Amino acid sequence: MELASVIATSGSFIPSLALILGGGAILVGFSHALWRGAQSRSWLRVPAVLVECSMSQSILSDSDRWTPRIRYAYEVDGVKYESRRLVVSPGIDFGTAADAEAWGGFREGDVCTAYVDPRRPSYAVLEPGPQLSHLVAAMLGAATVTVGILVASGMLTL
Repeated sequence: MELASVIATSGSFIPSLALILGGGAILVGFSHALWRGAQSRSWLRVPAVLVECSMSQSILSDSDRWTPRIRYAYEVDGVKYESRRLVVSPGIDFGTAADAEAWGGFREGDVCTAYVDPRRPSYAVLEPGPQLSHLVAAMLGAATVTVGILVASGMLTL
């Protein structure tokens, strides 16, 4: 029996389609973030001066989470830029302000290394590399797609 006829007769077309599309979107989005993170390790390395460093309490959580707020200035080919990015994608926060401060040890006026995308010099990060949270999210997306396929094939029922 073909997959299309199984989907059409199983009554699980909508749930399986939702799982496949939703999981696929998660998988693609976070796979791209992983890829960009891996790329950032080979970007241009330029000196940057920390213009602003502070910690702020996260407003996206009911818990006591803290996020580093950093702004740094750097120059590429004679053009001056500023950025606030720590990593390729947002998502760094900590349980306490002390943990957040200890993470980077950043202080205003410090000189550090910015990793600059050579194709888009206005895009820079201070911490290159992929994030573990992106890998976990991509794996969750892949698992969701797999469940959607199993539901569509009739091997799993909801």
